[in-house]
Amino acid sequence: MGSDPTFVIVNTQPCDGEYWISVGDELAKGFAAFQGCGDYQEIAQKHLIPLESARLAVREFVRSGVRSPEVSWVDWAGRPPYPEV
Repeated sequence: MGSDPTFVIVNTQPCDGEYWISVGDELAKGFAAFQGCGDYQEIAQKHLIPLESARLAVREFVRSGVRSPEVSWVDWAGRPPYPEV
């Protein structure tokens, strides 16, 4: 995580392919290219958020195990989170 803007993916247990990904501008078009850990990835522009927001989201998750409410999220299928009960 070093580019600005960037994205955050949170894998949930049991880490079987299910994940949450950040959402910045829902209407953004196109893709952004990222190179990391030997892999080239294209991420939809709509998932990009400011670097500082991403850092705060990572800190929150490491500290509490909860996705930051300051970032919008969708799951691997593009669905928003269920409302908290």
